[in-house]
Amino acid sequence: MSNCPVNYVKDNLMFAADGSCWAVFELRGFDYNLQSLENKRGILESLTLFIANVASEAKFMIIPVAQDVDVHYERLTGKLNTSDPLYDYAADYCENTREHLKERDAGGNGESVQAVYKTFMSVKLHKADVSDYFKDLKASLNFLCKTVYSHITTGAGLDTRDIAIAKVAGFARFAEQVRTEQSRRLEIAPVDGETIRWLLCRNMYRGLPEDAQMYADRYSEKREQFYEEVELVGDLYIRPETREIESCFDGTITKDKSGRMLAVKHDFGTSYQSFLAFSKYCKEFAFPGLEWIYSLQQTAVNAEMYVHIKISELHTALKHIDNKRREVNSQFENIAKAKSDPPQDLLESAAEIEELEAELKAANSPMLWASATICVAGDNADIVNANARELIVAYGEHKFNVPECIIGIFI
Repeated sequence: MSNCPVNYVKDNLMFAADGSCWAVFELRGFDYNLQSLENKRGILESLTLFIANVASEAKFMIIPVAQDVDVHYERLTGKLNTSDPLYDYAADYCENTREHLKERDAGGNGESVQAVYKTFMSVKLHKADVSDYFKDLKASLNFLCKTVYSHITTGAGLDTRDIAIAKVAGFARFAEQVRTEQSRRLEIAPVDGETIRWLLCRNMYRGLPEDAQMYADRYSEKREQFYEEVELVGDLYIRPETREIESCFDGTITKDKSGRMLAVKHDFGTSYQSFLAFSKYCKEFAFPGLEWIYSLQQTAVNAEMYVHIKISELHTALKHIDNKRREVNSQFENIAKAKSDPPQDLLESAAEIEELEAELKAANSPMLWASATICVAGDNADIVNANARELIVAYGEHKFNVPECIIGIFI
């Protein structure tokens, strides 16, 4: 089993085991269907600028947060004031609405699918600026001593979870800068520690009613992560206890015989999860009309989408392109030796490599890498498998290729 990927959570900051820090935000939603054509184009432009201004790396999570209608309306009616003269009317209205939604959204298999989605984004923050350490010679020497100490302890495998309190404050400032800058394009708000814990925990409960219940109850019990403050080389550090974070990943993970579906077993049920990774995208499609991410929310399939964006500097991108060119040329050489004709997809790859290189050099700008994955989940393996097949066919009709992932990497 892999080690816990997260060491410490503070407000909307998440400190990963690899030493990186991520700021987590929620993108405020709006009713896209009611927007005019002009507004939809404006939203596309804002989203493009939003992504283009990601400093290094970001991950978007489009998640159904209330998949169980009964849980949602029981919580809603529980908040009504029973002494209010309109209580009976309000309670009856809630009950009728619940039955209407269950009837409307039942996907033919007796399950009620609640199409309420939230979008979260985690942004990788740059390492804290060390320029303040070099204001004078004494500060410079102090910084060098701390750097040497850090390398020694890391190399020995000791105290690798220690986080400088000053660094936490620095990352908090960077996170606020990200919010201020990106809010000019799309409305985003920092989440809190309880929401981050739910985002971590729900990975083990996808497709189960407990996921919606955990989201509804995330503030019912205030939980603080245990840590101790230690002094190292004259500075205060946080040494977090990871047990509270590790408890988020509760459950026994197995995979089916095909190796293409995860099964996370709990005492009360099993979360079956199938992952579909986009390997080929439609190059041209009408807009508006085929919003391929948003369209997932219009289906009766219990699914969520993850989009990973990474920025490569120009020289790194050109080096990667050159490596790909060598791979393609090697295939051409092998085909020539076999005295065969090169396949069409290899010819297209060679042309795309030249086109991409010319475009990057002309623009003199970094390259953005993006990958998208759909997770289909539920408490019934057959239904999950059928829903995954339905999405593969639906996206395939629009020239998207979304094969199922091999699950072995997750075990």
